[in-house]
Order: sequence, then structure tokens, then C-alpha cells
Amino acid sequence: MLLLVGIGLLFAGFIPLIVLPSVGLSGVAALHWSLGALIAIGIGLAARSIHRMGRVFDRARAANWTLCPNCLYDLRDHDEAGDCPECGRPFTRRGVQACWIDAHAYHTRYRDG
Repeated sequence: MLLLVGIGLLFAGFIPLIVLPSVGLSGVAALHWSLGALIAIGIGLAARSIHRMGRVFDRARAANWTLCPNCLYDLRDHDEAGDCPECGRPFTRRGVQACWIDAHAYHTRYRDG
């Protein structure tokens, strides 16, 4: 997935360098369009990532902050401590809840500025 994003960013940066000079714009203008396209794509990917994390936090909140941080498996119906049945990561309920609550606080601070 990351490779595809990287290739997309590469093409988004070079296509204006190829197309814009053919319509009469200088290389500097084409470079500015390329940089603008790369910045716009980067901002769009960051906004999508922040939105997706918001949905993950909504799911974690609904599960009383007891989703496995590794695979997002719902651990509400399991013991206070043990291994995640999905991925095998060891957990304690208190540790998992603290992890999600701290991550949510950081995300909220980052999202809200």
C-alpha cells in the first residue's frame, strides 16, 4: 500500500513537469505546480488518516477501551490478563485501557490543534 502511495506521489510530481511545458509554461511554473500537487496529496492523506483514527477510537470507546492495540480484537469478554486470541499479544485489561486512553488524548490534542 505504501509503495503504491509512493509511486502515486512520484507520478503526481512528474506529470506536471511533462505536461505543463507543452502548453507553454516555463519549467519553474511546472515545478511550482508539481510541488503544489505533492503538498495537496500529502494534506489529503494526512486528513484521511486522522479521520480513520477517529473511527478506530469510536470503536475502542464502544468496547470500553478494551480492543487489542495490535489487531483491534475486542477483549471485553476475556480475562483481566492473558494473550489476545487473535494475534497472541499478551495483555492486561488495565494496560490496554491505559494505552487507548493515552492514544485518544494525544489524537484529540493533535486533531484539535
